[in-house]
Amino acid sequence: MPSERSGPERTDDGRYVVVRGRRWRATDPDIPEADAAALRSHLMARKSGA
Repeated sequence: MPSERSGPERTDDGRYVVVRGRRWRATDPDIPEADAAALRSHLMARKSGA
């Protein structure tokens, strides 16, 4: 299904992106970019054991 938006294919409900046939949870587009960046930074710090 062609789309005008850039980026990976999404499911019909927009909750997941599809990469190489696998579904991955998508970022909520309603979260402001600055907040999303802060949340990603926090998540990555916890994953690295910090």
